[in-house]
Amino acid sequence: MNRSKKLSLIALPLLMVSHIAWAVTIDLNPFIHVRGSGVSYSPYLLNLGPGQYDVTPTIGAYTAFSPWDINIDCNPSCVGEAGVHQGYGHYFGIIIDGTEIVGRDDTSSGFFYHDPNDAFANAVQNFSFTLSGTTDVEFFIPTGFSLLDNRGGISLAVSAVPIPPTLFLFGSGILGLFGVGCRAKSKKNIA
Repeated sequence: MNRSKKLSLIALPLLMVSHIAWAVTIDLNPFIHVRGSGVSYSPYLLNLGPGQYDVTPTIGAYTAFSPWDINIDCNPSCVGEAGVHQGYGHYFGIIIDGTEIVGRDDTSSGFFYHDPNDAFANAVQNFSFTLSGTTDVEFFIPTGFSLLDNRGGISLAVSAVPIPPTLFLFGSGILGLFGVGCRAKSKKNIA
């Protein structure tokens, strides 16, 4: 087997391994990364390659978000209660190629808590999406209220889903068969 084939057999698995793990924490600023009526839209953009990604709430620069500067009747929570309630929630939106795939705006549902830690504890725990090609993914906080009295923000961990080990075994097996086939062919050429 010539040297270039040997190098390619070694390099291919290494290239596959290099794309296994990737993660970043993004912090959605309550005055910048918002979307709603009467609000200038400026999403947090991530340019992501093909693959599957998990989005998980995390405590980074922010714990939870409130579109109001005070809490009203949310002690300890105002989940599903009728009337005027103001507190913290943990919600976010994602747009891929112009399509909103997550856009949970709890301001209309009444899912608020007096304490940002309670809002975080009741956040959607995980969301996944798959990209077929490289694209910009938009992350934002949906709100229909003025930005002047926003508090807190949303922190999310975005991570690539690792390629299953079985794929590596399959790839190694294919490469091995290729190597055996090349070796058998070279022996026939010598004889």
